[in-house]
Amino acid sequence: IDETTQLFRASHPAHVRAMAGRTLTIRGYMLPLEAEGSTRRFLLSPYTPVCFFHPPAEPNEVIELEVRRPIRSGYHLVD
Repeated sequence: IDETTQLFRASHPAHVRAMAGRTLTIRGYMLPLEAEGSTRRFLLSPYTPVCFFHPPAEPNEVIELEVRRPIRSGYHLVD
């Protein structure tokens, strides 16, 4: 953390930086960011959602995704 600006700076190991620009397959539970029947943007968590007011994972375990084509929105397993 920068004490002057109070901003956090991530430090990624080499094996994580090597994934930049690659196509990856991941699996997790959808946390929709929009209240519609389909979505292109959502959060993905490794744990089953149990509370609508708090994501079911730590901030470093949640991924924000944007997909090319809309998919069914909900709190289901996505891979």
